[in-house]
Amino acid sequence: MSRRVVVVGGGIAGVSAAAELAAEIVPAGGTVTLLEAEVALAHHTTGRSAAMFLPGYGNAVVRALTAAGHDDLLALGEEMEAPTLSPKPMLWVADDEVLDHLDAIASGNDVLEPIDTAGALARCPVLRPERVAAGLADVYPVEQKRVTLSMSATEVERVQHALRTLAVDQQEVLILRFGQMLNLEATADSMGKSVSAIKSLQFRAINSLRRALHIAEGEAVHGESWID
Repeated sequence: MSRRVVVVGGGIAGVSAAAELAAEIVPAGGTVTLLEAEVALAHHTTGRSAAMFLPGYGNAVVRALTAAGHDDLLALGEEMEAPTLSPKPMLWVADDEVLDHLDAIASGNDVLEPIDTAGALARCPVLRPERVAAGLADVYPVEQKRVTLSMSATEVERVQHALRTLAVDQQEVLILRFGQMLNLEATADSMGKSVSAIKSLQFRAINSLRRALHIAEGEAVHGESWID
């Protein structure tokens, strides 16, 4: 009998749970349905928080939870030999009518630096001066970090063997992205594909390589868990 699962809520937890379940259930003929009350799925937390690391956003509890994930994100980048975080300056601005909201955001927040109108315009010249009474700049030091991991000859051979089991286009995208360190745009040009197609191909290639490595090590694999 095929399994049918319903996940209620399209936030980060709901989408993640649905993706994990689908990897195991759908290949066996089952279904996973994700329900969301909002008109647009992933319009808020899933679309923003999963894409941006914002240590200055939210109340004290949210900021603490965000900061707690910083080292794990860097560790993931080291494991993948590709940075997971890169600097993305963030600016909050307010006009005279909502300055109290800006003060509330800054209260007890040691990540955000108060700036005046000139400072805000210097950071973002397209702002209209008459609408900027003050601002807050996120000064959290998010660094793009890359670590080169040393591998033994045996490990290199094992990865190369697993790589050769992949489809040709999957091999090519991994070599271009992580071997030659090309960005998405350059990889897309080299392979004659769109950037979105490269993202999807890279996603599948990493899953395939991971599966091949697990199989080579004699581990059971029940479904991919990578979420783009």
